[in-house]
Amino acid sequence: MKRILKILAALAVVLALGLVVLLHHHEIFAPAAGHLSCTVRLLRIEGSGDLVEGPEDIVVDTGRGVAYISAYNRFRLKAEISAGGPLTTKGGIFRLDLDDLAGSGEITVRDLSASFAARQPFRPHGIALYAPDGRGQALFVINRRHIMVEGQPRIDPTVEIFDLEGQTIEDLGPPVATIRDPLMCGPNDLVALDNRRFLVSNDHGACTPGAQFIEELLGWKDAYVLAFEGGRPRVVASRIGYANGLALTPKSAGRQKLLVSATRDKAVHIYDLEALLAGDGSIEPERSIALPGSPDNFSWDAEGRLYLAVFPNIYRFAAFMRGWFGIDTAPGGMVRLDWRSPAEPPYLHIFPGQTLNGVTVAAPYGDWLMVASGFDNKLLVCQRDGHA
Repeated sequence: MKRILKILAALAVVLALGLVVLLHHHEIFAPAAGHLSCTVRLLRIEGSGDLVEGPEDIVVDTGRGVAYISAYNRFRLKAEISAGGPLTTKGGIFRLDLDDLAGSGEITVRDLSASFAARQPFRPHGIALYAPDGRGQALFVINRRHIMVEGQPRIDPTVEIFDLEGQTIEDLGPPVATIRDPLMCGPNDLVALDNRRFLVSNDHGACTPGAQFIEELLGWKDAYVLAFEGGRPRVVASRIGYANGLALTPKSAGRQKLLVSATRDKAVHIYDLEALLAGDGSIEPERSIALPGSPDNFSWDAEGRLYLAVFPNIYRFAAFMRGWFGIDTAPGGMVRLDWRSPAEPPYLHIFPGQTLNGVTVAAPYGDWLMVASGFDNKLLVCQRDGHA
């Protein structure tokens, strides 16, 4: 018996040491030349003066000179769900005037969705802009609605499409379309094919929390990408380890590609768009790019390079997000890469958890870079030196 106890104690020590390594280790990639000088900027909502909490995604509308930010407080919603409701946490789509990036101190933003959110649960997650001529024509928003059904919280997500044409963007007003489907039970990000058609990532294959936990625990690659082109949606890409951010390459770059950030695969998977839309969901990526971390949302710069939010240590981030092991900070990262040049090493910049807990988006505009996390309440405004 003593021998068994000693063996069990030794195993416990090994597991504990392994856990420490998992929670504090991140892969080291040699960063390319470049520098980021960042300033913490709080976002205040015009009128109420409240802070914007949980800015998860950002898209830039260069034609209007604004950025749209999706946000809601995920920790507050989680607490409400654990308590069995009521679910009162709401979020919004906020307009940031890009000229304000050059200032200092807090930035005032406008809540564009106040009238819509007043009528129903609105917790925006991934967003996409349809702007074929540089000026936004439609804004697509994943609404991670949680509703109460017979006293139990249940996710009932939708995609809301807002028409931007002819608007001065003071208020989005009601959406021109609301889409829901049982296959879209875990929507994470989306890209617009035109002002009504879109692709959306479903980050798990399973739709219930218990089944999703098993999927993650066992490392199953069951996530997929859906195409909504009128009528019922269909799976166009599958067998992905947590399908997260999506991006379409510019049409001017030849045959268009769909890029999928696969969080658990630590990779960007690249698909030929035409073949993807013509296929049956079993198509394999043309190639994949390994990353120094677990990726989230994409953004493009004017030179056609990708800026990709990454979690350098997904285990530590998961522990932070769930409040496990006393972990109260988690570093985030930003990767810049040229998807056309596999030989070019990714540029990696790490933001310590004391600065920003996780990074879910890094959106460039000119010499500026906006960096945010859906699990924090601040915006990092960084100046790029041309290489970063």
